[in-house]
Formats: sequence, C-alpha cells, structure tokens
Amino acid sequence: MITMIKDVLKEILPTTWSRLLVVMTILLVPFAIFLHEWLKKLGLQFETIAKPEIRLLLGLSVLCVFQFSILIHLLVYITSLNKKIAGGSGRSKETAVNIKKKLEKDRERILLAILKYPKVEDVEIAGILSIGTNIAAFHLEELRRSKFVKVARIMGSEWEGIQSRTEWSIDHLGRKYLVHHKLIKQKNT
Repeated sequence: MITMIKDVLKEILPTTWSRLLVVMTILLVPFAIFLHEWLKKLGLQFETIAKPEIRLLLGLSVLCVFQFSILIHLLVYITSLNKKIAGGSGRSKETAVNIKKKLEKDRERILLAILKYPKVEDVEIAGILSIGTNIAAFHLEELRRSKFVKVARIMGSEWEGIQSRTEWSIDHLGRKYLVHHKLIKQKNT
C-alpha cells in the first residue's frame, strides 16, 4: 500500500520537495484535528482547542497552508522548466555573436569544402583539406554544435551491400557566416 502511494506521488508530483509537502499535509491535518485528544493523553489541557470547531478550523488551516505551499512550489518548478526550454530558443542571440566572431582557418576551410561538395563525408573532408580524420571530426562536431553544419547518418544494409555513412551539409548559419565574412560572393544575374 505504501509503495503504491509512493509510486502515485512520484508520477503526479515532479520533485522530492513537492512529495514531502504532500506527506506532511497528510500527516499534519489529522494531527491538528486530534491535537486536543493527544494533548489530553499527555496530561496537557488547552481550552482554546477543546472545541471541535476550532480543531477542524486548525486542521483546515494546515491543509490550506500546505496545499498553497505545494501549488507555489509546482509553479516555481514549472517556471524553471519554461526557462530551460526558452533557453534553447534564446540561442539565436548567442549564435548571432558567433557569426561575427572569426573561426579558425581549418573550420572556415571545412565550411567552404562542405559548401563546394554537399553531402560530403568526414573522411573525404579530411582528404580534401589534407588534415587528419580526428582533427576533421573534432572541427565538424564543433561546427555542428554551433549550428553551422548539420549531419545525416545514413544507415547501410549488409544484405544489399550498402555501407553506413555520415554526410555533412552546411546549415543556414554556416552560409550566413561565410557571407558575413565575405568568404563566398553572390553571383550577379
């Protein structure tokens, strides 16, 4: 029974803190309602909580406070998730700065090679530029992370004798970089 309740709480409430608040609510509401009886057993007497209406009001107050706390906590959690999600789209300002910043020569040469030979493989890029395959792979991955190039991994088929391959192509930001730094020229028509 307890493990089932834990599983349900994990599904419904995303954080440990929100689950803790729910458990505290479940425990403290009956405590507030039956506080007078428990204190009586301990030999303590408080006239203010002797009336059942006051104890019920106290229990409801505890319930409201903890439910409000859970709500606030969940709202803060959702807001933080939204900020993380928005952080991904806020990347355009970051990449706009990257476009103005000059890349290493090897990376510029890789961009130009990919522009000249669309769907080129990383081994071919290394051969075209006379650089090591590991160096080419490193620069390609950095360019991919910066959204200058994109990669397509083509699955092969042993049955048909087709090998798997990785094709690189230039992305919009890569073209934008090349145009911005006047590494490619527009053709006059």
